[in-house]
Amino acid sequence: MKGKIVIVILFGIQNREHRIFRLHYNSGSLKHEGGCAETVSWLYFQGSVYLGSTTEQTWQESRQYCQKRGADLTIISSVQEQTFVATSFTERRWIGLTASQSREWIWVDGSQLNTRFTQFWDSGEPNNKHNDEFCVETNYNGDTWNDEGCYEKRLSCSSTRVSISACDTKTP
Repeated sequence: MKGKIVIVILFGIQNREHRIFRLHYNSGSLKHEGGCAETVSWLYFQGSVYLGSTTEQTWQESRQYCQKRGADLTIISSVQEQTFVATSFTERRWIGLTASQSREWIWVDGSQLNTRFTQFWDSGEPNNKHNDEFCVETNYNGDTWNDEGCYEKRLSCSSTRVSISACDTKTP
């Protein structure tokens, strides 16, 4: 008799610690198996897992929420990933893009925004409308980006790259 498929995911944490989670895979969704007071559902897409928060927080609070779970605010690195995030998480959400004082757009990993992704900005964005819009939300007007004050409260989208090992367990 065949048992369930358990997926073990190893999350790399910045201080070189690792967390191992046992997850069940079902219809493109990963469900966490115990070990945590919070029930979370991560979605898998092209080598990363994504988590949408259920509580609105500032950009910094959202980033801390992600980091506490071994991830960070999402870095969009392809048209396919933007489409996935926009269709999987429909509300306005913080992503891992911020502006420096000189309005240079930087991802949370320190890399610069690639100019080929300027197509994701909503019409007229980024506009720094109130002279304090240094953080970016997605799903602003459908699936587009908007610069916004980091103090505003939004949901967030966390993601992290993963190493996956699947084990097919058998019962006697």
